[in-house]
Amino acid sequence: MDKNLIHHEIDEFVISNSFECFPSECSGKISNPKKYLKIITQNVRSIYKNFDSFVILLSSLSLECDIIILTECWLDKDKTLPLLNNYNLYYSTAYFNQNDGVVVYTRSNLPCVVSEPVFPEASCLLVKIGDHTAILACYRSPSRNSDKFINSLEYTLQSISHIPNGIIMGDINIDIKLDNVDKMSSDYLNLTALYGYLPANVFLTREGKCIDHALLKSKRPSLSFVIQSAITDHLPVLLCLSLDFEHKQLQSHFIKINYDIVIKSLMSNKKLTEILVMTDANHASFTLLDVLTNAIELGSVHRPIPCRQRIDKPWITPGLLRCIRHRDNMHNKVRKYPNNLILVKSYKRYRNFCNSLLKKLKLAFQRSELEIAAGNTKQTWKIIKKIANIASNKSPPIELLKSEVDPVKAVNKVNSYFASVGKTLAEKISNKVDITQISCNIKTQTHSRSFVLLDVDQDEVERTILGLKSDSATGWDGVSSRLLKLAKGNSWDQAREFAEQGLHNVIAWLGKNLLTLNFSKTKYLAFSILKHKTPSLKIRAHTLYYALCQSVLGYCISVWGGACKKNLIIVERAQCSVLKVLKFKHFRYPTTSLYNECELLSVRKLFILNTI
Repeated sequence: MDKNLIHHEIDEFVISNSFECFPSECSGKISNPKKYLKIITQNVRSIYKNFDSFVILLSSLSLECDIIILTECWLDKDKTLPLLNNYNLYYSTAYFNQNDGVVVYTRSNLPCVVSEPVFPEASCLLVKIGDHTAILACYRSPSRNSDKFINSLEYTLQSISHIPNGIIMGDINIDIKLDNVDKMSSDYLNLTALYGYLPANVFLTREGKCIDHALLKSKRPSLSFVIQSAITDHLPVLLCLSLDFEHKQLQSHFIKINYDIVIKSLMSNKKLTEILVMTDANHASFTLLDVLTNAIELGSVHRPIPCRQRIDKPWITPGLLRCIRHRDNMHNKVRKYPNNLILVKSYKRYRNFCNSLLKKLKLAFQRSELEIAAGNTKQTWKIIKKIANIASNKSPPIELLKSEVDPVKAVNKVNSYFASVGKTLAEKISNKVDITQISCNIKTQTHSRSFVLLDVDQDEVERTILGLKSDSATGWDGVSSRLLKLAKGNSWDQAREFAEQGLHNVIAWLGKNLLTLNFSKTKYLAFSILKHKTPSLKIRAHTLYYALCQSVLGYCISVWGGACKKNLIIVERAQCSVLKVLKFKHFRYPTTSLYNECELLSVRKLFILNTI
């Protein structure tokens, strides 16, 4: 066999069909996007600054990416990361300088596990999809040691060498284009080739170099794209790998109904006349529904939504989308003619104008949402969390479900563990400590919600019952808490027994101290919620009025009693309120009649009495 022919075949070997194109052209080169695992990587140059521009790029792709990798994110522990709807968020925690950080978004319905491998010279995240695919998202700063990076990469590739499909994507800052002059390129490519990873494309991604990589190890068909974009000076790379899994796809078309056709179809349908003579109502309703559904389907037309009209963010208008597209076109012209100073200056002005307009419209939209939800506290906080990107993402419990062969058994195992937490803790405490000894040393009046393990007594049950809400619904036994409280036995007879017991204690104390109780000077007053529930006792309201009210009113009344009427009216209203309560009168009871009935003087008359 001719050796030159072998070398020629090796040089012409292609692991993936690669393209250079604009975002709107990617979907046209993929025959069936649902059958592909779509991964995109972008050096975003601060995720807090360029994330909105990257979201607009995603909307113009006309594809729903399953995994999104953002490198050089400039991660900050004091800032929250932006979220994407229907995506789970993961980020690296190892920072070597201010530029470091890798952020990965995975589809919420994609069963995957994300971990952070030990990588001393780079920021990395490892995404595993089942047992068949592993994606290594990596960012290496150009100032880091290349030899240590290759050693760490070898260790990681060895740990996932058993997985049949492997992908390395990210900004590695090692040039792998054809005829490159990078000294580390050969060592890097030799190592990856040793484990079966080959470049999916070698197109230029930044300043005449191919430093944003997409290396692939797989026997499945794949496509790779280098997308022309103006987000940063790095071009995004899209890799599509054919895999057998199902996931939801965004709606890429809309239905337009021609009602003229629908009406004509209904007029020509003979089943409508049959419905009028049907005796079975269910059969008639089902038949009518079937006729209407068929007529609507006949008059419906499925039309695709153009990528230029697909807007994922509500604050982006069609005019702003055209503005962004014009900015990207100007960026491509600047890349093509970098020496045209007029074009460069015009592009920078238009770019700054477009970016400022994006921020202005976004802030205006967020402000309007807050104004609309001003009266709804729950909706307001929901919008605040959405703006601040602090909403929580719920990842599927794949690892818990895999703890047993049967998912039902796995769920029962988890439930039994959490259900027995309290019992396990109580057993551990009871084995180490003598509860009976502690119960004697602790006061018996412990709060009902205390964690102290005391024996349940009658007082604790009584406090718990009295603490229940009276107007709450009944339990499974049908007994209301109000009935339990009424069954406690609170009555006037019992109150009198308690009062007599207290008076006996007072008399006993007085006797021990050689004192006597003057019954003629002892006053009492019974309180109740309703008038008909008062006991058969003679209530002396005047005594309480003189003690609590007139004693205060009469203090220095000769000095302040001559004040103007508008000041005295406040005091008189308080006086009337006290009298109406003592006499169980309505709050609109006439004041003159009240004073006559009580045989008391008003504040003004008390002043005259004390002055004369």
